[in-house]
Amino acid sequence: MKKVLYIFIVVLVTSCNQTRNSKVNNQSADSLTNGKDKTNPGQVVQTSDTLMIDGNFYFLSPIDESYFESIKHKSEKATSNEAIIISPDSIIIKCIANQVVLKNDTSDGDSMVRYEYLGTLPEIGYVHIKAWCWEWTEDFFINLKNGKKFYFWSDPIVSPNNQLIVSYCMDMDAQFMPNGLQLFKIEGDSIVKIFERKISDWGPEEVKWESDSSIVIKRGIPDDNMNYALDFVRMSL
Repeated sequence: MKKVLYIFIVVLVTSCNQTRNSKVNNQSADSLTNGKDKTNPGQVVQTSDTLMIDGNFYFLSPIDESYFESIKHKSEKATSNEAIIISPDSIIIKCIANQVVLKNDTSDGDSMVRYEYLGTLPEIGYVHIKAWCWEWTEDFFINLKNGKKFYFWSDPIVSPNNQLIVSYCMDMDAQFMPNGLQLFKIEGDSIVKIFERKISDWGPEEVKWESDSSIVIKRGIPDDNMNYALDFVRMSL
């Protein structure tokens, strides 16, 4: 009788422990799905997405929309001075070594282009120009020393430490322009491309620098009818 009672108690204790462990594990799984990471601002802890670029994996970690909106862009300064002459049909940039003339083309067709001066980046010594073309746009920086142009898909933004540039472009409907991300490094009086990645299943609607080594992305994710849902992710570079 004592032996039977002992076996019953052992089975009862083991069953209780398994039930308790199961509850703890389920609570842990729920916290990973629905919780927030206290160590990273705005971080929503759930399964991360990935992006492969040139054989390297970049992790895309979900963040809150409110956190994304709280991050401010570094502003470009649109200043009128003797080095930048803007007229109705052209823009002239007076660089140290030479002069760059950007003349509008108002003809109908693929050659049409209108140039817009968006701002000066004195920290890195460049002027930002956008070219409005027939069915697409193009952004480029002009070096204020040598007049050299460096081209981007769209919307280049400089990192807080003025060492990197990320460019992003979203065009999943008309597909006249690339849809994806580019990353560049500023080296002396030149800008060198680190990578570019065209993306097929989502588009970067807006990108901001979070730090010198990470960006945050507002993504548009289409369904079969090209209706877009939005989410927000962090990408470490």
